[in-house]
Amino acid sequence: MGQSLYFDLNAINDYIFGDPDERQSAVEITESQAYDENTKSLITVNKVIREVKESNDMTNKQTIRYDLVKMFIDILNDPEGIEASTGQKAIINTMLKYGLIHAEED
Repeated sequence: MGQSLYFDLNAINDYIFGDPDERQSAVEITESQAYDENTKSLITVNKVIREVKESNDMTNKQTIRYDLVKMFIDILNDPEGIEASTGQKAIINTMLKYGLIHAEED
């Protein structure tokens, strides 16, 4: 008897996209300035600082994770022989460790 491997699509989705509430944030600073006749320079008359959540577009981290999973699947779908290569074994072990694939007895 051997083992069958299958992809856990929910785990892959969670690995790539993570928690949707964990978006990147940035600080946005808006200043209003006026010209001061006495000092002959610009002075800040109003300054607003606020934290802004970035859009839900894929972040660099998500893009890298997506590309890795895609590359792993492409490598696994292109066997060069009956015996798995060292790289393929490493990919399978990595994906098993992260719960992206599961093994099941035949």
